[in-house]
Amino acid sequence: MRRVRPLGPTGGSLAVSLEVENPNRYAVEPVEITVPFEAASVTAALARLLRQGELEYRFSGELLAGTPLGEKRIPFDQRGLFRP
Repeated sequence: MRRVRPLGPTGGSLAVSLEVENPNRYAVEPVEITVPFEAASVTAALARLLRQGELEYRFSGELLAGTPLGEKRIPFDQRGLFRP
């Protein structure tokens, strides 16, 4: 599920629900993340996609996981190239 949150003249944010498959026996509740964006960045990315047929992306942040021993913070930083 995706929802666009309130937009302003310079950008906004997108709420995205993720389906998470956990490799162990513990269930993972539905996860929703908020992805902020700037209008100028989206415009530049779309122009590059149309011009070059590819789009660079980067996801970075921190996952906060509840465990029997307390909360654990797991940082992540992933980059890639999207070619439709």
